[in-house]
Amino acid sequence: MNQENVLEFNRVTKRYDNVCLNLSLQVPRGYITGFVGANGAGKTTTLRLALGLAHPDSREVTKLDHNQVGVVFDTPHYPDNLRLGQLSGQVANFYTNWD
Repeated sequence: MNQENVLEFNRVTKRYDNVCLNLSLQVPRGYITGFVGANGAGKTTTLRLALGLAHPDSREVTKLDHNQVGVVFDTPHYPDNLRLGQLSGQVANFYTNWD
């Protein structure tokens, strides 16, 4: 991985049903990157792969540091394996007045 890139996909593939995403991408340090495309083009899947919320079927996603990748989804995405109390505890870490 080039040390100037904070995120790299090198021919990463992810398959869902009858859809196959094949992706190569480099995000340089200091850049803000947006994804624009039609429904089903792979935008959300790409972000889920970058965050480790999904795992590629081949190759791997390389990132310098997990804390250097931030995402704002248009709808909330919560890990399926967390209970409400666990999720609340994670959210509380970001908000000092969380109750």
